[in-house]
Amino acid sequence: MTPMRHLALLLGLVATGALAQDVDATLDWSQRATLSTPASGIVRELPVAPGQRVEAGTLLGQLDKRRAEAELSRARAQVTRLKLTLEEAEREYERALELYERTVISERDRQLAEIDFSVAKADYTAARAELTRARVDLEDTRLTAPYAGIVVGVHVTPGETISNALEVTPMVTLASDRPMLARAWVEEPTQASLQLGQTVPVTVEGSRYEGRIHALGLEAREADGRFEIVVRFTPSEDEQLRAGQQAVVALP
Repeated sequence: MTPMRHLALLLGLVATGALAQDVDATLDWSQRATLSTPASGIVRELPVAPGQRVEAGTLLGQLDKRRAEAELSRARAQVTRLKLTLEEAEREYERALELYERTVISERDRQLAEIDFSVAKADYTAARAELTRARVDLEDTRLTAPYAGIVVGVHVTPGETISNALEVTPMVTLASDRPMLARAWVEEPTQASLQLGQTVPVTVEGSRYEGRIHALGLEAREADGRFEIVVRFTPSEDEQLRAGQQAVVALP
């Protein structure tokens, strides 16, 4: 191709908007959360380490659960006892109604039987609520992954006592890198030409990925007046990208 034809082709690409604009970007996790448990106690297990990949529901940490298990056993026994009391009070109330209809007992005796039945029902309902609370308290001694991701930080050690009554103690930081985000800042006219969901390539250390525009920022950066674009893409299973890595987004 002659230089003149090459120049003509280049000018044609510019005129039709087909020439891509490479924009520097920085990688970021699609999700990142510092996790803990609402319970307090001694850390017994921390079966994960930074860099470890986990599935949703994986155990990240376990507090001493003996006290919570004992409370759950007590709550179960209380429910069993009060259920029997409620059943007996119900039988007595039904018997009182029958005797009252036969005018064997007074209105006062019927009312007392009804009160005993109502109190037994209220006690049983409260006991079941306590049982639910005890179950939740036992569940709260376990910290599990809310989503699949990679452990980026472990902040406590086995044997350490944490108290979350006033201030929550971070235990594990979890991030999701499937998908990843590429964040870039561009001039307003460039951002205005883009659309959510639009396909744009992302290149990281020579590897090229198909991304889609996930977000378009509405507030300019104070330093230079540029606007943010966020591109979402998914690396392959055998690749480990990191937040903060440099990337290039090819904008149309």
